[in-house]
Amino acid sequence: MITVVNFNEVAPGKLSEAVDFSKRAASHRKNVYSQDSKVMRPTTGKQSMLVWVNTFDSYAKREEILEKEKENSEWKALMKELHDNEYFMPNAMVSYIYEILE
Repeated sequence: MITVVNFNEVAPGKLSEAVDFSKRAASHRKNVYSQDSKVMRPTTGKQSMLVWVNTFDSYAKREEILEKEKENSEWKALMKELHDNEYFMPNAMVSYIYEILE
């Protein structure tokens, strides 16, 4: 199993919109792909960050879902909304992929 953690810096004045969008994106992944997908925010430190955490059975499963999302109309609409509304700071996302060692 792998977990992908994305740290996203929210654009000024867009926190509530970014939280709403992030919840809908995570819900889509849960409902369409049965994927473990969560949105988190810090309780201390930089409050303008949102963290997306997605767990996959394998790298191959991650790639499979990413490919399917390219063709999914609901996902495309979410990505267009994200682009059009600029909820996050440009070039401010940092991603890490962790292997689960259970």
